[in-house]
Amino acid sequence: MNQLKFYIILIFSIYNSVAQNTNESINDLKFDIEKSNIHNPQEEITELKIINSNNKIIFKKRIKFKRWDCSSESLQLSKYEINNDTLTFYTFWCRKGDSPIRPYGARIQKYIYNSEEFKVIEAEIYIETTDINWEENKGIKYLFEKPKNEKERKYFSSYIRSVEKEYNSKFVYGKKADRLIKEVKEKLKIEIRKETSDWFKFKNSVRIKI
Repeated sequence: MNQLKFYIILIFSIYNSVAQNTNESINDLKFDIEKSNIHNPQEEITELKIINSNNKIIFKKRIKFKRWDCSSESLQLSKYEINNDTLTFYTFWCRKGDSPIRPYGARIQKYIYNSEEFKVIEAEIYIETTDINWEENKGIKYLFEKPKNEKERKYFSSYIRSVEKEYNSKFVYGKKADRLIKEVKEKLKIEIRKETSDWFKFKNSVRIKI
């Protein structure tokens, strides 16, 4: 009986979802924004859902994704702003630890509402999807050094194309990337500080990139 009770409590803790609702509007569209928090033993996820007056979900986006293990942690944070007919999302990725497949970067996406759906009208991203030395991601190293031959240029081009397709954004470089990261970090500075305040306190606080 005690063992059964333990499993029930464990399952509840893994799939527990707490929703928080707010009311918003874009032009004449009025809608509810629902934030659902999901926890399991090594992940924490917050999803944002936009629900119209017919109780239909017309937009869904992950605004927090935190994953950890004994030696590393990965964090994705987003927040939104509404300005007239535009919905803008600011997203930041950062990491610590020895896992090579944790991302670092920033993105700004702007949406407009059109015919019962939100469409991207502008999006820019700079992201390092893995560690620079991750062998299975050969193109990423050319974010840090210029490709020297056709083979290296193909690796780099393939990396950029795959990022733009997966993240539905235009990849930016150099000073544009620096400005993008600075703007997003400023928008999310309170959230970043809160979520990473203990990253420098422990012995495994190595290879931190914020």
